[in-house]
Formats: sequence, C-alpha cells, structure tokens
Amino acid sequence: MIIIRKLSFFFLAALLFLSNARSYAQVHDGILNLRQEVIDESWAITLNGNWEFYWKRYLYPEDFKTPPLPEYDLTGAVPGYWTDYKLNNKHLAGQGHGTYRLTIRLPEQYPKILSFKIPVFDASYRLYLNGSLMAGNGKPGISEGTSQVGYLPEIVRFVPPDRTEQEQSG
Repeated sequence: MIIIRKLSFFFLAALLFLSNARSYAQVHDGILNLRQEVIDESWAITLNGNWEFYWKRYLYPEDFKTPPLPEYDLTGAVPGYWTDYKLNNKHLAGQGHGTYRLTIRLPEQYPKILSFKIPVFDASYRLYLNGSLMAGNGKPGISEGTSQVGYLPEIVRFVPPDRTEQEQSG
C-alpha cells in the first residue's frame, strides 16, 4: 500500500487548453505525479499532458466518490483542442461538451498554497479542486443555446487539505 497526497481536478468545459507557467512533471493518463518535485510557492503549476476526457458528459466530483466510477473515453492532450482527439477512429466535432479530469499526487512536503494558471479560453468551464468549485468562465452547456462563452484568465490559489489518502497498488 502506498500513502499519497492527492488532489482531484475537474474541468467541465466546451474547449480546454492551458498555457505554460512552471513546468514540473507532465500529466500521464490523467495523473500529475509531483511526489519527486520540489514545489516553490512563487510558481504556478502547469497542467500540461494527457488528461482523462469524458466526451458529451458533464461529470461532477460527486460522480467519482463511489463505485462504479465513470470510465473515461480517452486521454486527451492539454493544451490542445478536442477536435484533434479521435474516438472510434473519428475526430471529435468542434461543437460539444465534455469533462476533463486530473489527479495530482503531491509530495510529503509541499507549499501551504498551490497556484494553477488558467489562461483565456475560447469557451466556458467550471474548475473543481477536491470537490469545491474554484473557478469558472462563461456558462458551460450542452448546446450553443445553453452555453455562454467567457474570456477570463486567472491564477487559482488553493490550500490543499492536510491529509493523506491510501491507494492500493497491485
């Protein structure tokens, strides 16, 4: 059994891409493993890499609290556009909606405050950290009529809980 510190990161988005802030480890298969990194409070953490992606599904943190957990459709490159992703050998449409999900594994010693740089988007999103809504832009919806685009870059500051979660390896 491995003891880890972990954050759950959710984006409900109509499109998603993040710009460079500070490069640490890359995201692989929806996990950003920072356990071997020395995190400095003065930098915003980039979230580049392959995130879990759930096409045409808006999922919320509570959807991942109890089994059965939703299965992702693919891992998608962030930054990037989902029109570059393929599902069943077909590129995804430009219009649509979906959920990006990321788990961040923190080192034992990490700053009291973590910062994440969120750039200007061509769409709308909601950002949840450990189940709490932390940021948003516009209004995500399932159609053009129910969505509203927003253009608000920001840096989200987050105070991680002082706890560990157990993960079984095997």
